[in-house]
Amino acid sequence: MREQIMHIANIYILVGLLATQTQTTMFNNANSGITDITSFIIPPGTTEVIFRKNTIKFVPGSYFRDLPNINRIQLQDNRIVDIQNNSFSQIPNLRILWLGRNYLSILTRGMFTGLVQLEQLAVNGNRIQNIPSQVFWDLKSLQRLELDTNNLKGLDIASAFDPMNHPSDLELWLFKNPWVCDMEMCAFVTTLRSWYDVRDKSDPEEQAKCRFPCSLGGRRLINLMAEELRCTLNQCLYIFKLKALYFILDGKGYLSSWWSRT
Repeated sequence: MREQIMHIANIYILVGLLATQTQTTMFNNANSGITDITSFIIPPGTTEVIFRKNTIKFVPGSYFRDLPNINRIQLQDNRIVDIQNNSFSQIPNLRILWLGRNYLSILTRGMFTGLVQLEQLAVNGNRIQNIPSQVFWDLKSLQRLELDTNNLKGLDIASAFDPMNHPSDLELWLFKNPWVCDMEMCAFVTTLRSWYDVRDKSDPEEQAKCRFPCSLGGRRLINLMAEELRCTLNQCLYIFKLKALYFILDGKGYLSSWWSRT
């Protein structure tokens, strides 16, 4: 009998004489009206899990346990309001995690624990208002972070990552957030220029811009200067310390050109 993989009622079933040796590569339950992912058992050997375009509201901490081969998870376009800490921590090979267009209002420090191989993280299109410190601490391999289309007014990106081992070539998507460009943005703007590649699209509607105050309304974040933000003396000293730290830690020559621009 020939070995086969059959997809029946959104459940993968292995049939045939050698079924025990077969590994499912994709577990696809997109657009299936699912409200509770715990009703489904992911087969061992799965490398990609797709639950996009459903009505899932909650991701429990133990659901992805004992599934070390997963490298991609798609949970975008649901109604997720809560993801328990350590939900993904037992997936050491996870490289792509898409959580965009859900109802998340907060990211917790333990949400992305252990994801040292993660390369792409999308939390765009949610309701996130702030990014806590150390939330991306373990994401040392991250190449792309989509934070666009949320409710972010400010961001201390330096404290979100491990300063001793932060991603060196990170694409940041920040557009469509109500950024408040005041003194609190001084360190944020300084960090953007030193660490990250802020990817603004050519469409003016998809560029990270100040919303407040009126004097800076419409200005792009990556073009702001410290004097425009009216940084206090203490903030200027803090920025200087950041520059010194980056200069000491960075060994790739990025800082020499950046230093001359600020």
